[in-house]
This record gives sequence, C-alpha cells and structure tokens, in this order.
Amino acid sequence: MSWPLHGNVAIPYGSHNDPQFKTPVYRNGIYISSEQDPSVKAVYDGKVVFADVFKGLGQVVILSHGMGYHTVYANLSTIFAKVGDIVKARTTIGNAGTSSLLNAVGIYFEIRYKGKPINPTQWLKRDT
Repeated sequence: MSWPLHGNVAIPYGSHNDPQFKTPVYRNGIYISSEQDPSVKAVYDGKVVFADVFKGLGQVVILSHGMGYHTVYANLSTIFAKVGDIVKARTTIGNAGTSSLLNAVGIYFEIRYKGKPINPTQWLKRDT
C-alpha cells in the first residue's frame, strides 16, 4: 500500500518513550510528519465508516476495506470524505493538521485487523 501522506515516521508503532513526557507508552499506530503536501490519501480501496471528531484524536476518517481490515487517519485539519463514500486508493480524504505532539504538520495512522492494531510500516511501501 502507498503511504497516506508524503512524510516520515516521527513516532513509531509499539512501545517507546514518549518524546514530550519522557515516559514509556504504547502506540497502536504511527505519527507521520510532513513538510510537503498536507493531502491525506486512502491507502487502499474502501468505504468511509466514520468521518467526524473523535475524542483524543481530533478529526478522524476510518475506512473499512473488507475482510476485517480498517485504516484510521487522525489529526486531520479538514475532512473531505463523508460516511458512506466509496473511495479508491490514493483518493484524497482530507488534509493533515498541525500536531502539538509533533509541533509539525502530520497525521496519526493505524491499520487494524478485526479490531486489533497491526504495525502499519510492515504494509506501507514508498512510491517509486
């Protein structure tokens, strides 16, 4: 799958020390920071099942890809997708917001299988 945003992983998946609070934390997804285009794109074909504010994550879009797979795009400044929309891979679903955690433009991104988080970096590939 292609990356949802042109950028780099600023905070990785899994266990690590929180850069702001210097305490051990576990992240169910990754934070991607971007200095380029803020457009956030669907990583795979899917259906929008959530497009609204979600406590603790800001503006969020969740796509269902079938067979128990979902992707979560959080910290959006703008949402373009609506619940019920069918989107193709690489369709712009929103714009990245400015994260106080990163002090930069970026998004929080998760891949879930049957409700359980999986490491997104194992699924994402860089465009060539």
